[in-house]
Amino acid sequence: PGAFNPLHLGHEQMATLAADRYGAPVTFELSIVNVDKPPLDFIELNDRLQQLAGRNILLTRAPTFSEKARMAPGCIFVVGLDTVARICRPEYYEQNAARRDAALIAIAAAGCRFLVFPRLYNGKFRTLGEIELPPALRNLCDENPVAAFRADVSSSQLREE
Repeated sequence: PGAFNPLHLGHEQMATLAADRYGAPVTFELSIVNVDKPPLDFIELNDRLQQLAGRNILLTRAPTFSEKARMAPGCIFVVGLDTVARICRPEYYEQNAARRDAALIAIAAAGCRFLVFPRLYNGKFRTLGEIELPPALRNLCDENPVAAFRADVSSSQLREE
């Protein structure tokens, strides 16, 4: 899953490594609705889809991972460390830890997991073991080793250039 604004080499490398690791093709999920951003309009949606041309694409209106898990049971979500850290932010659950825990239980019940790639986070390159996560989320995570991947690039940085 991602906004792919723009798609960059880090996304491509993550997809390649995930496909190699699991022996299956990767599908890029683009949600029209995102919990952190305004909905995509038709022009922006078209631009993003053009970037993803030739790849497997799932276009959804699923802003949260619990919704994505219901739509794609058994999925392994390929994400950066910053994304996995955001999954447990209280504002996504009306400041209610029980709602967060219910969402994580729903993701696990759907048989979904996260393949987490190390990333610049809070100004420092970090791995999964360096951030605090609720045990229910940490148990759903596998980490791609730093030795296999390091891309200090983000779509936000590319948009600023």
